Amino acid sequence: MSKVTLLLERIQRKAEPELKPMSEERMAQQDARANLIIRRVENRRLIEEAKVRTLETVRSLKADLKLINHALKCPNCMFELILDVERYGGSHSGISSLDLNNNDLLELYVDDEKEDIEMDLGKSIDPELLELWRQIPKASDYRIGNYWLQLKGETNFETEKFIRDRLEWHKKILLYQLKQAREHYRMLLAWNVDEDPPLPYYRIL
Repeated sequence: MSKVTLLLERIQRKAEPELKPMSEERMAQQDARANLIIRRVENRRLIEEAKVRTLETVRSLKADLKLINHALKCPNCMFELILDVERYGGSHSGISSLDLNNNDLLELYVDDEKEDIEMDLGKSIDPELLELWRQIPKASDYRIGNYWLQLKGETNFETEKFIRDRLEWHKKILLYQLKQAREHYRMLLAWNVDEDPPLPYYRIL
């Protein structure tokens, strides 16, 4: 008998190990461990996405602050803003708080009672931000000039005052949101992956 044949016979004589069915308790334990790992991986992905989007919000807030600070100091930019507000209702400058044609939402909550208010974004405005919001210089309190009427000889000099007041107010809102966004990002950095992560921080102006 060849050595190969002998080896094959020995292998065949070995009994197959008996497979015992896994208990339901054991299966539940394994499923729980697997689900925990899957949840951690998914939560880590969500946290990273929230961090990226929150940083994008921080960058956009800083960019708007830089633009407003420049406009308040630059005579040429202020002249352009005056022309934009008087001719196009502020819709061409890219500064949302000056867009008189599309920012009805800005003055919506100024006279409401102090209570939790739901915005279109689906989250309530916190009291500190709401208090800042109510300080908005209302367009109706200014005699804002009209480019087309000025062509007929009617002039008005309150447009620049409105723009400066509205931009100073806008800065307060942006600075508050920038502080909140940075705090939110620090919270994301320390978040426990075993817990469902919060959403990114979204600006409202």
